[in-house]
Amino acid sequence: MSRSAGTVLMAMVAAIAILAGLLKQSHMVMSQFTANRAEGIDLTSREVNPQRARRQCSENVNAIKESDLPRTFQERKLTYGDLRFTFLTEFAVRVEQSKSHEFEDADTLIFESRHEFLSTSDPIDVTVSISPNGEILELETANVRLVYGSLREPCKGYPPLSEGTISIDVFEDGEHFDTWKWRMDDPKNLYGTTRTLDNVNGSCPLEPGMISRSGWAVVDDTRSPLFEEDSNESKDIRWVSERSTKEPDVDFTFFGYGTKYKTMMGLYVRLCGRVPIPPRFSLGVWWSRWWPCSANELKALAQEFEKHK
Repeated sequence: MSRSAGTVLMAMVAAIAILAGLLKQSHMVMSQFTANRAEGIDLTSREVNPQRARRQCSENVNAIKESDLPRTFQERKLTYGDLRFTFLTEFAVRVEQSKSHEFEDADTLIFESRHEFLSTSDPIDVTVSISPNGEILELETANVRLVYGSLREPCKGYPPLSEGTISIDVFEDGEHFDTWKWRMDDPKNLYGTTRTLDNVNGSCPLEPGMISRSGWAVVDDTRSPLFEEDSNESKDIRWVSERSTKEPDVDFTFFGYGTKYKTMMGLYVRLCGRVPIPPRFSLGVWWSRWWPCSANELKALAQEFEKHK
């Protein structure tokens, strides 16, 4: 046999070996696909069977064991990885997520009386439950149930907040009222007001308000400046400062009130401060330059304001 013929034969043998290896690998992939289908894994949607996910997470050092958390906690705050949950009432909860694990306790430009409210109001009971390997955390009161975690990517520690990792159910009189998910729109919101109508001709866009027929409202406090108390000044004087972190984390407060609008607005006023309303007599005399009022008429009107204040 010539050298050229031997070279060709060796190349053919190598090609056959490679082809056999590819066929074997393809058979292994198909076998694994069949096994996955049998165990409940849909490779197209990346949905993982809960039992299989828990087996995969059995050695997860980042998972928090159920025994590490109390069944109930009467202190308002619970830290869970890089998240902190603060229950203001049974229907209002603050959710924070910080990459640095440093959370903000100071009042903000929106919630200027939150610290005072937490220090003066009674604590509430919150029922805590967690899946065996720390994948799903549930915090529940009589009015809301917060669920955090995901089985899509097991053993990944604490997933970022998203539509698939956090939801809050609202209950009223023991019945399910509605469900909120991350950054979802609320078509039933009645919207708020506008600061001024300057340069407005016709309709103008309004931001979402606190009242909604969906029974919930979300206040994003992530970028709000903070209030500081200066020890060298009066306690009534507070300066405004930036947040300690330059990267915006997550800080929002969820209100799940159902149809108890008046109760929710009462809480909102306590957290954000009362709106001072001047008495009617201090608004002065209403007059028009097109109506000739005499001095005696204006004097009599002023006396009436003073009399009926």
